[in-house]
Amino acid sequence: MRSLRFLFLLICITIFLPSVPSEASCVYNKSKYNVNVTFNCGLSCWNNWNLDPGDHKCRPGASGNVTVWYKSWSPTPASSVMRKVSSHGWVDINNSDVCSYDDKGKLKGCDDRW
Repeated sequence: MRSLRFLFLLICITIFLPSVPSEASCVYNKSKYNVNVTFNCGLSCWNNWNLDPGDHKCRPGASGNVTVWYKSWSPTPASSVMRKVSSHGWVDINNSDVCSYDDKGKLKGCDDRW
């Protein structure tokens, strides 16, 4: 009988605990180019991704700086565009610009040096 009470209590606690949403920052490559993306979100939080057209990657639980590296068609060295991204926010890499959005989908800014 005691174990049934414990089990019942455990089930009730599990049901009524507030759920904590997971946080993720994502980068979507909507361009026609292959790009390299670095995501820096702190001292021990660093990601480096190669994204093909139509690909995306996410980093759970962090906000930070997303740097998109590209090489122009001219013989100049590789260049980059950096956008800040919040937890639950995302960055879109388009053919003509790189834009960042907050967790509510509000446009935070674009860089058209792309």
